[in-house]
Amino acid sequence: MATWDGLRSYIKSNYVVSAEEPGTLGLDFAFDDGRSQKVIVSKLMLGDAEWVEIATPICQESELAPRDAMLRNGQMIVGGLAMDGDGMVYFRHSLPLKDLDLDEFEVPFHLAVGFGDQLEQEIVGVNRY
Repeated sequence: MATWDGLRSYIKSNYVVSAEEPGTLGLDFAFDDGRSQKVIVSKLMLGDAEWVEIATPICQESELAPRDAMLRNGQMIVGGLAMDGDGMVYFRHSLPLKDLDLDEFEVPFHLAVGFGDQLEQEIVGVNRY
């Protein structure tokens, strides 16, 4: 059984954390092709249950037509596009921590990093985040 504190320790032991606030870790990834991608890992609560959200910025609201966003969401197997109050569009995926082995975090985490970078490249065409 994983907890937020255990997952946070795992991430800090295995990755370089670029920002940390209570309940949130920021990470920056560099790819071999010179691109990079920011990722935010956050603790969420659903009732008494701890969840973790993996989010990576994609583009600004003005750069993605609502229809395109909905079509993209409809094709995603896991996760989806979401927008914050400032108009930043993210790819995000959430997992319950209750039954999560820490090593099971790796697959969705790396999926989010790679998919976020791919979406940013398709939609924006430049490496911003």
